[in-house]
Amino acid sequence: MDESTNSSQNQTKKRTCGPTVCKKLKEQTANKDVEKTIELNEYGRPKPGKWKSQFTTYIGVIGRQRVDINTESWKVVNQGLKNTIWQDIKGEWNIKDDEHKKRIMKRVGKLWKDFKSRMVDKLFEGEDPCEKYDYIKKEQWEKFRKAKETPEFKEIRSLEG
Repeated sequence: MDESTNSSQNQTKKRTCGPTVCKKLKEQTANKDVEKTIELNEYGRPKPGKWKSQFTTYIGVIGRQRVDINTESWKVVNQGLKNTIWQDIKGEWNIKDDEHKKRIMKRVGKLWKDFKSRMVDKLFEGEDPCEKYDYIKKEQWEKFRKAKETPEFKEIRSLEG
């Protein structure tokens, strides 16, 4: 292939950001002496501080990496899996007790649901997220796609939108 053909192909490909994987957080905490402690308000939300945005990013990423996009709703996610996610969050963020567990896990569920909604948008835009999100396998995406392309789902989507 000549150089002009190569450059025209590169121009037509849409550039997008990669998936959120908490790279910045990993870099900041590569030194094990750095303790990530998050202060939470009475609603289980992070108080302003050094780790606030990283905490929210982390709980969103861990939820979507662990819970299959084909799971019908957060309410039906296995309690054992939810407990594993909670233990990971506690360990990563030096959370000592379970005082805010219910609220934080509800937030994980909300972020996971938001991610699923974005996947529906990608579906109707003709995108394949398997290339961007390595934790979404082709089989999962095909099952998700088929479920969202039914006439019933399309009608519900048109009523919501």
